[in-house]
Amino acid sequence: MKTTHSKKTVDFNVKLSENEKDMLSNLAKDRNATMSEIIRQTITWQFRMRFANEPRCTSGGNCLCPNMHTLQNPDKPSDSAILDALANPNGTL
Repeated sequence: MKTTHSKKTVDFNVKLSENEKDMLSNLAKDRNATMSEIIRQTITWQFRMRFANEPRCTSGGNCLCPNMHTLQNPDKPSDSAILDALANPNGTL
């Protein structure tokens, strides 16, 4: 079993699309964090949700209504549409 520590010693490179980088950058600015921290938080939250059965909100907090995760919304906007709406505040999704 690996021990948990805060020292970052493992290098990991990942290629992102322009949309993914823009989304990550917007998240980092909104949370006043680095892009690396957003990625590390997301890994932790996803891991705990999947393997520890701990429903998490996108904020990282415990989900207050985990049954809502099972709802399907076929009319979700694309990542590009969301980014375009952010770039044009007068636009709509």
